[in-house]
Amino acid sequence: VRMRELRRTRGFSQAQVAGACGVSSAAVRAWERGVIPEGRHLVALAGLFGCSVDYLLGLDDATHGAAGAPLA
Repeated sequence: VRMRELRRTRGFSQAQVAGACGVSSAAVRAWERGVIPEGRHLVALAGLFGCSVDYLLGLDDATHGAAGAPLA
C-alpha cells in the first residue's frame, strides 16, 4: 500500500486522513505498515489522494484514468 508516500506527497497528516475516512489515527498507522484497508476505505483514500485504488495498492503504476484525467 502506497499510503505513506501518497499522504506525505499530498501534505496530509495521519489525523487528517483518519478524519476523511472516519477512522482512528491508529488505523491509518496500521495501513501505512501494510494492513490493507476495507474496500470502502480504499475508495475514500483513492478519492482523497486523487489516484486509483489499483495505484494505491501498488497494482498499477498509472495514477490517472484511461482518459488521462486525474482520478478523484
